Amino acid sequence: MPAPYAEVDIVMRRAVVVLSSVAVLFAGANARANDLAEVERSGILRVLAGQGEQPEMFSFEGTGDPGFERELVEGFARLHKVKIQIHAVKRWEDRIPQLQKNEGDLVIGLVETPARRELIAFTSEVMPARHVAVSYKPKAAVATLEQFRGEKVGVVKATSWAQAAFDAGIPPAKAEVFATTDEMLEALKAQRISASVMSLSDLTLAMRRYSGLQAGVTLGEPVSAGWGLRKEDKALQAALNEYLANARKGSSWSRLVVKYFGSQALQALGKTAP
Repeated sequence: MPAPYAEVDIVMRRAVVVLSSVAVLFAGANARANDLAEVERSGILRVLAGQGEQPEMFSFEGTGDPGFERELVEGFARLHKVKIQIHAVKRWEDRIPQLQKNEGDLVIGLVETPARRELIAFTSEVMPARHVAVSYKPKAAVATLEQFRGEKVGVVKATSWAQAAFDAGIPPAKAEVFATTDEMLEALKAQRISASVMSLSDLTLAMRRYSGLQAGVTLGEPVSAGWGLRKEDKALQAALNEYLANARKGSSWSRLVVKYFGSQALQALGKTAP
């Protein structure tokens, strides 16, 4: 190749390298998290919610009661003069990956676990969570861990409920896995499975639609349910924590508990009636 053409070739190669580097940096900038300043600038808080959420926790409908967590999120949005944009996540296991890909700013209704803390950050507690063995009348309640390990157990995929069952000694290969809560509850009602696991708060709500449900032995230690965020969204996390703390200290949290769970739930959830 003549020298002038060689020099042109070198220049072009360098240009390609530079442009590629710029493209990578630009892609990285687009993939960066939307911290509080960006949320307020855009006027939108993007909320990732699993389609399997019970409507009393988070309703996707435009009419009727919004649900416990949706009302809390909407309160935060009003405080910061932004609107919420709901992103319905079809599969439970996609909630955290979609958050990491910047397809939302927070995930509602996540039980905080060590494995999840490796991936994302959490707000302070939105709701205390206690996992319990669940059965359906007329079958007797599952009273012991030993009894639970002998049941035909159904679990909802990619939930802390499923992990609690596995941690209690149910081999994953022997558990029947369901995509949604309602699918699991219908199987329990029809006696296709004999037991499952739910958090106590979710069970309380489900009992309104499935009157035969009953709680049995508790599984594992008490845990917290909160909202998941990307680890780098420090300002958004701090603002959400301040908001939740004020809600718990005031009457907002208790009012919502009574509205969606009933006054009897306040003592179990750790706060007296206002």
